[in-house]
Amino acid sequence: MKPLLWVGTKGFNYEYNLKFSDYLTELGIKNAKVVVEGATHSATQIYDKKGDQIMKFHQRNFGQ
Repeated sequence: MKPLLWVGTKGFNYEYNLKFSDYLTELGIKNAKVVVEGATHSATQIYDKKGDQIMKFHQRNFGQ
């Protein structure tokens, strides 16, 4: 399984998501991230801008 982290650059947890991604990588856990410029901690804002990319990731990883 390859986790996907998605976060907006204006979200309160932006930097922590980047650190968590690095931590997973250090543990040898492959992960992907979607960073949305200007989005806050809002799924609506993130999906409005990058929803297609996120759904294609889900399709590739869970649609098999």
